[in-house]
Amino acid sequence: VTDADTGIAYLKQLVTAIQLIPTTMVGTNSAYLASVGATANEAALHIQRHGGEIFYVNKDGDDANDGSTPHLAKLTIQDAIDSAAAGDAISVKAGTFAENVDMDEVGLELWPEIGTVIAPASGTPLTVSANFCKIWCPGGSLKVMPAANETSVAVTGQFCYLSDIRATCDSSADIGFFVGSAADNTEGDGCVFDNCRCSSPLIAAFKLQADKLKLDRCYTGGESGDSSIG
Repeated sequence: VTDADTGIAYLKQLVTAIQLIPTTMVGTNSAYLASVGATANEAALHIQRHGGEIFYVNKDGDDANDGSTPHLAKLTIQDAIDSAAAGDAISVKAGTFAENVDMDEVGLELWPEIGTVIAPASGTPLTVSANFCKIWCPGGSLKVMPAANETSVAVTGQFCYLSDIRATCDSSADIGFFVGSAADNTEGDGCVFDNCRCSSPLIAAFKLQADKLKLDRCYTGGESGDSSIG
């Protein structure tokens, strides 16, 4: 038996072991499933574990649906939020949503697919008014398109995490990200922004009126904004 034969035999055994992992460790092992609190169906489908409920949204959905599965998805993001409770999540399939979205439940998470666009005819497209909310689109971005003289994203909730958001002001909207409030200096405190970008605002890309903020990998481009706002 040559070294090559030994190596090939070892590789075959390794491949077989890897192929058996989903069925022996997850698919049929009830003790293992119980130890992680998963059902057999969840393990077989590799569904992401989340502490709250997950509501689904897509452009082929219907707000009369309960949003509990992709096949019973809701049509609008806001209706899914209104159906959610604290700590739940909203999964959004790519599409353009002409609505004003307000994340007003504590600990709510928004998971938009790449290609998701929020573009209402007026008003602020995306507001985060509750504490401990999270928005992220790993490997992509949520595109927010405000109308003329509007703000793209307004954050008054505390200790929120927003990432992968593109505010497209297009030289007509005033502000990309407005964090905090002049009326209450605790609104927006402690928030983190990661990989958020704003293009061509008339006034400011990031208007910050809150404390203990962190901006990481955040950028602006296009025409210059009003330098009177820091």
